[in-house]
Amino acid sequence: IYLSKNPITAKDLTEKLGVTKGLVSITLSELLAYQVIEKVNLGNAKSPGYQSSTDLVQVIYNVLRNRELKLTTKILDNIESLANDMKNNDPRLSEKINKLQDMTKFAVDSLTKLLENKPLSTERLKILMKIAS
Repeated sequence: IYLSKNPITAKDLTEKLGVTKGLVSITLSELLAYQVIEKVNLGNAKSPGYQSSTDLVQVIYNVLRNRELKLTTKILDNIESLANDMKNNDPRLSEKINKLQDMTKFAVDSLTKLLENKPLSTERLKILMKIAS
């Protein structure tokens, strides 16, 4: 879609990419949800066109906020649950889970700050990198 000179239809995408209509439909829905692409009227309501969004900074922001932050937060929730379940088990395993939890907390915090246009802590990143290695 990005490389296309003009808006492109789902049918054209299916043919050009050699994939199923279902795959194109799912992918278009996801790209629309993240506002990576825009639907445009080509005169046929049954076959709209799609073009890339023109504001790439906003596209990156939307993907970071709506996909990456949500996914990373979900991972953190799962790691915290795992850490809670494993706290009475092998201390070495618990230590590894705690390190993973710290790194994931940093990722969530950093993404949140980035999206809120706040400064990031490079010192904390350095500490986490030492811990991880």
